Amino acid sequence: MKSKNNQYDKPKSKQKISKKQASPVIKETEKKQTEIINPPLIDEDHLPKEYRSCEYALPLKRKFIFLLICVFVFLNLLFFPVKKYLVDHSSGVDFRDDLSLTSLIYKLRPLKAEIALLGNSMLGRGIDNDLFRNLIRNKAILIGPGGAASAWYFLVVKNILSRQDIKPKVIVLFFRDYDLTLPTYRVNDNFKYRIDLLCTINEAVLDKKAYLANYSKIELGLLKYWPLYQRRKDFKAFMDSTIKAKTAKSVFGYSKIQSDQAIDKVFADAKMVQSILTKFQNNYEEELLVKPQNFNEILNTTFLPNMVQICQNTGIQLVLLRVKKRNYLDPKYKENEALTKYFEDMKVYLKQHEIPLIDFSHDTRLNESHYADGDHLNTTTGIKKFTFMVAEALQPHLTKALGKPVMIDTVLARQIIMKNVE
Repeated sequence: MKSKNNQYDKPKSKQKISKKQASPVIKETEKKQTEIINPPLIDEDHLPKEYRSCEYALPLKRKFIFLLICVFVFLNLLFFPVKKYLVDHSSGVDFRDDLSLTSLIYKLRPLKAEIALLGNSMLGRGIDNDLFRNLIRNKAILIGPGGAASAWYFLVVKNILSRQDIKPKVIVLFFRDYDLTLPTYRVNDNFKYRIDLLCTINEAVLDKKAYLANYSKIELGLLKYWPLYQRRKDFKAFMDSTIKAKTAKSVFGYSKIQSDQAIDKVFADAKMVQSILTKFQNNYEEELLVKPQNFNEILNTTFLPNMVQICQNTGIQLVLLRVKKRNYLDPKYKENEALTKYFEDMKVYLKQHEIPLIDFSHDTRLNESHYADGDHLNTTTGIKKFTFMVAEALQPHLTKALGKPVMIDTVLARQIIMKNVE
């Protein structure tokens, strides 16, 4: 039974609309439908780029992408093939350099020295080698360029001092605080060239501990199979050198070598304000102090065990000598507990391998008047005094290692040192 008021029972009657009323509505609707189906043509050349259609810009994008791909492939082919060894130590190396492997071997071989002093500027600007030789009355060689660190020491010991035609009986290694257990310190940028000068064809230990230790598996894969990534630093160095050379020649009319020499001369350490230079050097060396290390935990990741093993295998007596840093002169400075524990563990390790440790870090005989800039000693009093202190401390160890008495020339010491120190 159907309800009377059900709206679905009967369809509603359609209202009649006159043609005059319907005509404008129909025309407007038809116009909009036509515009949607067939939009009017627009001259896009007169529109801003952001309003132009994708189809118009697509050919340019494709050309640009194709050009990028070509440049990428060309750069990879330029550095092809991939080198066998992940770290390149041969590109751009001038073996005529005074600190190259060839030059040092040629220079040290005829000396037949029984004692070798090895370190960085703490040695080079801390010891008078002629005075040291005269004090101990024995032949000694000094190898102490500025900026050297543990990776460089390792290469000198492995590739030079352990050679049968050069091998000394004693190697005295100068260092500061955590120096010997920082395998990645001073191995990149300008320091890498100094290291490359001492490398042989295959330096697996050096590469593993100094360069590849902090790489992820993805980075190692890229380094192994992607030539451009493998030689990215060579490419950067080439671009930097080219830009500098062009700028120096076009602006100043000088070659790159002349420009570098002028910069080195103007900004030499001796011409700088010593207090400012000292502050800069201390800030630069913060890496040695702000990261406390556990000696036993990191030992096998460093070059120290390798140097100890090489010396033991070749019959060389290794002696470690810790120099005094300038901040130890400050009465308020206190050595942190981590560093104290570090050296306690180091002493245990060295004792097991019969390696003496001479520690000048808290020696009161050196004071502010003996220092120049940073931790470097001055040439008037500091170097001479420290040379005598080192010769005196080494005397019993040299006597034992050389198998003959080593006597300090005390008369010479008084004549040279007392005039300048007291």
